[in-house]
Amino acid sequence: MIRATKTGQIISNKTGLPLVAMPEVHETGGMFYAEQGDEAPIFIGQPGPGRSYFKSEFPDLILPEDLPEEGWWGREKEPREEYLDRAQSVIDRLVRDHAGKNHKVGVVMHGGIFARMLTVLFQIQTPKYWFLMNNCGISRIEISDDGRPMITYMNKVNFLPDHLVT
Repeated sequence: MIRATKTGQIISNKTGLPLVAMPEVHETGGMFYAEQGDEAPIFIGQPGPGRSYFKSEFPDLILPEDLPEEGWWGREKEPREEYLDRAQSVIDRLVRDHAGKNHKVGVVMHGGIFARMLTVLFQIQTPKYWFLMNNCGISRIEISDDGRPMITYMNKVNFLPDHLVT
């Protein structure tokens, strides 16, 4: 979340768009450490930074009222079966807040949740797939007035020198 917020801060400074925290756009799984157990990995949830950290490090960041001091995550690893529901709720929020308003909205997120949002938007049914997203890759998805999603471009990295494309 810190890296995404730093990226969002740069974009906000360049575009004049407000920098708004959306903790629900976190990477799939949330914040956790993985330790090897006897038979399978053990996932230990971590809190992540809290309200005071974000207020002091990112004073222009608009924080949600319910962001706790104890950390933005603070629970066990998010189960896989919840990824798509969260992706749908993020899409629902973006559509509710911005549809039909001609707003320019940029969302800085990690590849896992982006893949799940594409899964929801395009109703992907196949069980095994992946959308490769390079670090700093830019995608543009538009939603028509009748609710149809359209990928204008995906994973653009042509603004980076080759040695920085990861």
